[in-house]
Amino acid sequence: MSVTHANTAGYRMIMLFQAACRSALAVCLGIMLTSCAPATPPAQPLPDPVTSNAEQLVAKARILWGHNETCSNPEQAIAYLNSALELTPANAYALLLRGRAYNQLNLAEKAFEDLTSSIRLAPTTEAYTWRAFVLLREGNLRGARVDLESAFSLGGDLRHAYNIRGLLHLEEGDESAACDDFEDGADAGSPVWFDKARQAGLCR
Repeated sequence: MSVTHANTAGYRMIMLFQAACRSALAVCLGIMLTSCAPATPPAQPLPDPVTSNAEQLVAKARILWGHNETCSNPEQAIAYLNSALELTPANAYALLLRGRAYNQLNLAEKAFEDLTSSIRLAPTTEAYTWRAFVLLREGNLRGARVDLESAFSLGGDLRHAYNIRGLLHLEEGDESAACDDFEDGADAGSPVWFDKARQAGLCR
């Protein structure tokens, strides 16, 4: 092979080597840039308009209770809750509130049905407590006691449970136990029955 041919072949080998190096470098840089790029956050699911509308209706109904045990407008609350339940029939909290509103209107059967449905969907302290109140008003002391036992076993916010158990004790003739429960209800944040009992001279 002549010197010229040797030089040409060597030059071509050098060029091929440089091209290979550039290609490898580009691949490495691509891998590095990809690994360093910030991860794309997962797309957030869009809110379900049906559920959102139902939640707004339930919130409007809940406002009618304020911080009280009684609803300022039970008929309006029921209207809101009927609309919410048309959108989300298995809405345990809407059923609970409608049961309370029915109970306030002395519609015991409807109240019991709603509260029972709420318990089946979500057995909460509040649902058991208010069903106990319905049963107590209907004279079913045994059923009220069973529901109150369920409420206390679940724990949580028991202020209404104390007061309703106090009413149960009154029905059973145990004024001392009633006063103890009314006082516990007051300490837990619901003093209405303790205040009534004191005004009536029942509790000190």
